[in-house]
Order: sequence, then structure tokens, then C-alpha cells
Amino acid sequence: HWGLEANLTRLDGERDANFRVSCANGSEFVLKIMHEGCAPDDLDFRVAALRHLASSDTRWPRVIPAVSGMPVVTLQAGASQRLAWLLTWCPGRLLATVAPHTERLAESFGALLADTTCRLAGFHHPRMRQGHRWELTRALESAPWVADIEGDCQQLAREALEDFRTDLAPRLDELPWGVVHNDANDYNVLCGEPPIDGSPRRITGLLDLGDVIAGWRAADTATAIAYASLGSTEPLTVAATITAASHARFPLRDDEIEVLFDLATLRLCLSVTVAAEQRAGEPDNEYLSISETQAWEALERIETIAPSLARYRLRAACDLEPVS
Repeated sequence: HWGLEANLTRLDGERDANFRVSCANGSEFVLKIMHEGCAPDDLDFRVAALRHLASSDTRWPRVIPAVSGMPVVTLQAGASQRLAWLLTWCPGRLLATVAPHTERLAESFGALLADTTCRLAGFHHPRMRQGHRWELTRALESAPWVADIEGDCQQLAREALEDFRTDLAPRLDELPWGVVHNDANDYNVLCGEPPIDGSPRRITGLLDLGDVIAGWRAADTATAIAYASLGSTEPLTVAATITAASHARFPLRDDEIEVLFDLATLRLCLSVTVAAEQRAGEPDNEYLSISETQAWEALERIETIAPSLARYRLRAACDLEPVS
């Protein structure tokens, strides 16, 4: 379909079959074969969003058209058909495999998410308001999955969702909406190699628009805070660094800053509840709970931080006056 002779190497994925495509001339790509039942309109949304993002920037992968000129082809897989598409390979190391997570790394993470939000601000598509279980606006729908969580962690998840229902949710109705990447987890974020001049690593790329959705505009910055906090003993410092960098590139409204740390906590809670539900259905798929242990540790540390302190620190990071 693309006129390539190459070797394929299987990559991890939640639902789709992903392959690293290595050609003899050194060119590399990613082949994505979608899960059975993937709606063509849903995939068209992802393709269109990625084309909108990556038209002239290498921080996001570009869509490679097939020989026919079409961005998506149909493959016959036994009795079923699967949609497939090809992307450029983005070099770098996954954030999850890099240590330590320096302040400069957090700054560049916040800047990249702000740039993503800014570029997607003018993007529209008929499927942009489809429902999705990773959508923060629908976090309470994950409540039934809490029953699949074992031990003391179950109570922690229940309390986090209850705090969202009673305290946070009523304050979110007026937040601005937009198309968001919605999955800037540490396995979708790329880091460059350390520069030869000894300066710190920087975030260089953002992968996988499989969860792109229309939702709260602040969701991407909140997701970045959530996953950059994994393994950190100072999650509030990480949050302040990312918020400041994001605000400098694409200013956040006061009401977005007010709830940003709460939304990051909500994303971590959603991560562990979805992992519990997926693990119950596919107990042998280790990829589905790849960040779960660190997410629980982060939630336990965040639980000790007063919400008022978090709001004060994030406002101060953006050079805004404290509010009572």
C-alpha cells in the first residue's frame, strides 16, 4: 500500500496493533493497524487532527499517504477488515525511561502541551465531541470500576472521585473547551538525548492521538502534571513548573489555574480506575497497567497537599496575585 520494503517490529499498544517499520535505506515509520470495529469517522478525526498539528513541525508525527494518495487503507484480516495508516517515526526516548526528571524537562513538557493546545484551538471536526472513557469530563463514569481495586487503594480512589463530585465538578461548567490531545502520559512523550554541551534534556515530541477529544482546554496541562509527577517526591513543584511554562506560551484563565492541580489528581484517579477495569478483562496484558504503581504512589503524596496551598503555588508560578 505504501510501496515500502521493510522489517516490522511489534510495539506496545492498548487496543491497536502498532509496528516499527525499518527500511533498508534507513527510513523509519510507524504502521498502525486499528482494532476491529474502529469507526472510519473516528480515525478520520485523528488523521485530520494530526495533519493540523504536524503540517510544518517535527514534534508530532506526520501522516504518510498510501500510493493511492489516501491517508488510510483497508486491510483484509481473515474474515474481518482493519483500517491502517502510516506515520513518520519520531526519534527520542520515552519520558517514562528517562531519569531524572529535571526542571528543564518539566518546563519543556509544559511548553509543548501549550503549543499543542494553541495549534488545536482553531481545529474542528464532526467527531470532535464523541464520548471517550479517558475524558476528564466523564470521570464519574469510572466509579463502578473502583470495586475492582484491591486493598486500601480502593478507599483512596473512592475519596478522590467523591471530592470531584461534591467540590470540583460544580466549578467546572464555565471552563473553556477545545480539542485536546488527552493522553500526554509518560509513554507518549519523547525526550531528546543529552546535548553535548552538557545542558539538560528537553521534551522533543508528542505521540499518539488515539484519545484526542473535545474537552476542557486545561486537560492537557493537567495530564502533563499528572504523569510528570510520577516518581517525584515534590509533585507540587513539578506542577508549578509545568503550569508556569504552559501559561507563558498559551495563557491559562484564572478559573483554569484554580482547578488545574485538582484535574491532575483526577487524571491519576482515572488512570488507576481504568487500569483496574482493563486488568479485569485482560489480566495477562501488562501494558494496560504499566503506570499503575507509580500513579498510586503519586496519589498518596498528593493527598497530603492542601488544595489551598496547591492553588496558591500555581498562581504564584504564573505571577498572579493570591486570592482568598
